[in-house]
Amino acid sequence: DIFDGDDVRDHIEVDPRDDNEEFEASAGDTVVLGIDPRSVPMVDKEIVEPVGGDSFSSSGTRDGTVRSVEDILVDLDGAIQADQMIASGARAGMAERIRSLRLEILKIHDDCDDLRRKLRRLESFAERRLGFRP
Repeated sequence: DIFDGDDVRDHIEVDPRDDNEEFEASAGDTVVLGIDPRSVPMVDKEIVEPVGGDSFSSSGTRDGTVRSVEDILVDLDGAIQADQMIASGARAGMAERIRSLRLEILKIHDDCDDLRRKLRRLESFAERRLGFRP
């Protein structure tokens, strides 16, 4: 019987060579599983490394072909974690760049204010000493 929280993969077996298989469900209903042979990963026997133990725990092909759903999930989890780390680093880098640009903008504003003050002093000097009005 299948209980809540059980993994259905522990209770059924599927032969990918069969197009259709019938399995009896616990409630007495018949469940028909159709398998598209094109969706089953084909592994060339020449490239498969010898595998010992549980096939679910090994991914063992030389070309990187994944053999089990568990391997795919682990690979996806790793990829997601790697992407999150990259994104986190990118966000940290962008935040640092934003802080740097803000400081640079403040310096530019300070320089601009200094130049305006110097221009006003020069204008006032020219008016007083030289009688020149802009």
